[in-house]
Amino acid sequence: SIDKIAFPDQFAEIIRNYHILPEALVGFSARTFPLLELLLGIFLISGIFTRVSSISLSFLLLIFIIAVAVNSINGHFESCGCFSVSNQNTESSALIVIGRNLFLIFIGLTIVFTKGETSHEID
Repeated sequence: SIDKIAFPDQFAEIIRNYHILPEALVGFSARTFPLLELLLGIFLISGIFTRVSSISLSFLLLIFIIAVAVNSINGHFESCGCFSVSNQNTESSALIVIGRNLFLIFIGLTIVFTKGETSHEID
């Protein structure tokens, strides 16, 4: 999320290339989603709000999987913008992006369902 936060206009262009959101929401999304990703990631790593963070991040990944799949089917998939907003960020296929994100959802849901009840976290 750091790269997306540092270069919101480039991330907005990636979002625009998905052809899903109306133009009025592109800039807002480009500035909001990376901050949300960062906050949820910090919560997850620090062990606070772990379940809520895992569920939220899994939900965001699910939305992203749907966006990649729709764009791939419509022939619009170029770059996912997953780790960098630079033009050098290329993915070999939408299937790899979808598979990677399904794996991350699996990890997130594993955290949700195996988190010990004796934890002292703030949930």
